[in-house]
Amino acid sequence: MTYSGNTKEKLSETSRKYVLSVAYWRFFVNALLVLCDMTAFIIASAIVYVVRNAGDLYSTRFHFYLALWVYTLVGSLIWIYCLHSVGVYHRHVMGDGYQLNAFLVKGAIFAGLMVCALNSILNVYVPLVTTGLALLCALLVTIVERLIIRQFVLFSREKGAYSYGTVLVGSPEGIEHALEFLSKKSQLNYHVVAVCPIGLNEKNGLV
Repeated sequence: MTYSGNTKEKLSETSRKYVLSVAYWRFFVNALLVLCDMTAFIIASAIVYVVRNAGDLYSTRFHFYLALWVYTLVGSLIWIYCLHSVGVYHRHVMGDGYQLNAFLVKGAIFAGLMVCALNSILNVYVPLVTTGLALLCALLVTIVERLIIRQFVLFSREKGAYSYGTVLVGSPEGIEHALEFLSKKSQLNYHVVAVCPIGLNEKNGLV
């Protein structure tokens, strides 16, 4: 009984450490992506505002000046919130280029609506063309940035990095179908380490 208890404790501790390591890895990856996306938005917006000679803003409703860098920083936070809302930071999306780009476009539309709402609430004068160009440039820069990150991740995955060890359990036909599916969807990053075929006993009806 003592041996069994020790084995249980060791297994529980190993599982806990593995779960924590995965959680920390996801947190730091998402934090890095958020930082990159914020930087992309700030750079793109700054370029547009400089080209279009935008200066500090004034809220005629609340009667205060708003520094352009503060406005850009708030816009980047809105940008991150909208991208998160549409699912850009889900781990399965990072390796799927088409789905990621669709989510980025959707997030940019939501961000545009929120920025326009912010301008309306503060009653600051920012031309709609300027807002649209800033969001469009931010979208293009973010797409290029994510493409570079995606290529790096896929290159690392080809070497076996960042993969999730997976055991397939099911009927032989189901396992074959799952293996075929996972081979076509390498961006999901599941690495099959074992299979456990099961079947129905026709005599007693048990699995």
